Amino acid sequence: NAYSEHRLGDYAYYGWGLRYSDQAEDFESNDTGQLSAQETDLDLSLAHYRRTATMRISGEWMQPFVARASFNLGYMYQFGVGVEQDLPLAMRFYGQSAEADPGAVQTPLTIMMAVLSLQHF
Repeated sequence: NAYSEHRLGDYAYYGWGLRYSDQAEDFESNDTGQLSAQETDLDLSLAHYRRTATMRISGEWMQPFVARASFNLGYMYQFGVGVEQDLPLAMRFYGQSAEADPGAVQTPLTIMMAVLSLQHF
């Protein structure tokens, strides 16, 4: 669902959580392996955000998650985080974010679109 996909994207982007590995590191281990800190994975976060942003909104509860995922994609493309910088695509994702949840707070979106307009000069 949209909530889960968006959260998985956040976990991959920020490197939150733990992963299971066979190598010894910082966390408690058991006999067969151990948990270690998760590293940032921008490709995985991009995949989760894309999956969320392309979901068909079937209920009002989905709107904020689809909008946030679209916003995150716009940010990543605007500043080239994990992808090649693509300003027109960033603008498209910001527009998609505004369409997905028109009743949401629009201030961050307005600020990012203004910054994007300045980047074109």
